Amino acid sequence: MAYHIYYYYYNANYIQFSIVIYCVYNHLLILFVVCCLQPVVKHAVSVSSYASSASPSSSRRGSIDSTDQDQSTMKITISELEEKYKKAMMTNAQMDNEKAALVAEVDILKDTLEEQEEMMYEIQREARDKHRDLEFKKREAAGLHNEVSILREMLEQRDKLIEVIIFMSQFP
Repeated sequence: MAYHIYYYYYNANYIQFSIVIYCVYNHLLILFVVCCLQPVVKHAVSVSSYASSASPSSSRRGSIDSTDQDQSTMKITISELEEKYKKAMMTNAQMDNEKAALVAEVDILKDTLEEQEEMMYEIQREARDKHRDLEFKKREAAGLHNEVSILREMLEQRDKLIEVIIFMSQFP
């Protein structure tokens, strides 16, 4: 069983480090990754400890070959992870931009809705005023029709009286 610890670091203000630890147990690779926000690889240092009891020179030679191979595999894996990270960051930036655009659109729609609600309340108030005026005019027209009917009756009665007076004046 071999335990290998690879320490990768990048000296930047916002990146601390990332550590990749893997264990080989019964020909199975178990990989543990502990990383910061941006796992960028600049330098690699390896430390190995072995629990096997093989000869020192053969185990060192085998471990150097496997360590070089493992380092290249890890560098490829890390570069793939970096690429995925860059894509994820681009996606996040794009989504943030879309979110900002949608928030702005929501604000515009809210303002539009508020203006339309104000217009609707104004139109409803005008409609109520017009309805009151219409009802007043209807009552006024009904009153005038009533008055016209009364005046017509009065005219008819006057005409009848005039006819009676004329008729009566013919007979002295």
